[in-house]
Amino acid sequence: MRIALVFILSLLLWSCKESPYPGYSISDQGLNYKLISLGDGDRRIEKGDYVTLLYSFNFSDSLYQRRQLLKIHHLKSENTVLQALKLMRQGDSLSVYLSGKDVNTFLLQNKKPELSNQIVLSSLKLENHQRNDEFVQSKKEFFNWLVNNKIEDANTIKEQSLIDEYIKSQQEEYAITPTGLYYSEVKEGYGDPVQYGEAVILHFEGYTLDGKKFDSTKERKAWFDFIVGQDDQVIKGIEEGLFLMNKKSKYRFVIPSYMAYKEKGTINGMVKPFSPVVYDVELVDKR
Repeated sequence: MRIALVFILSLLLWSCKESPYPGYSISDQGLNYKLISLGDGDRRIEKGDYVTLLYSFNFSDSLYQRRQLLKIHHLKSENTVLQALKLMRQGDSLSVYLSGKDVNTFLLQNKKPELSNQIVLSSLKLENHQRNDEFVQSKKEFFNWLVNNKIEDANTIKEQSLIDEYIKSQQEEYAITPTGLYYSEVKEGYGDPVQYGEAVILHFEGYTLDGKKFDSTKERKAWFDFIVGQDDQVIKGIEEGLFLMNKKSKYRFVIPSYMAYKEKGTINGMVKPFSPVVYDVELVDKR
């Protein structure tokens, strides 16, 4: 049903106004856009909603891509980003010509003055859409998940002795959270700590207690970009540790298995079941 409605709407828009860009339609507000893919959402965005937006555009001969959570404070605006969001439902992807000024003011934390007088061809994907009450409930469920650890007593005693030996062998001083996460600040950052719902960019490297590296964003030459609290994209220990961190800080975390890979270990077998791990985490950026 929704596909048919979108098709009819596109025909009506095309017949009323012809875009200067081949293959694009024009909205009532003059926005040039093209539907790339149709999602499964059927709700319009309203004031007070939260949306997760993945956006990208070419800048200085390179692709700029970020994901961020936005709260919709109002919709009556000439801002072209908001105009695009009003056309979208959860899961939809658009190719759209946006005002560079709007991209700077609405999306970018580090402003790019060169964009201000440009029209920017951008790709947008509305990954998630929540009403305010749904967002609040998700936040509550996330923090319940974060602090409610299931600990196997027999393995906990063994793990704790391994962690104690590791801590004693290190030069850094470690503190511990109420959930059992050990942490040491390696490099001081600045600004406020990470909050639920913020988009973060990380570099991290994972080690077994005997120093074997099993994971590294730096070796993959690709930082890790996600929104805190959505889809459990990192292990529980890293996610909790992020709330201690601010921009440009670097921490080392010693993480018990119940906050890491639990009874399964890693797929590659480098982290055995019920094994503590060590992660060096650098918060490259956040918004």
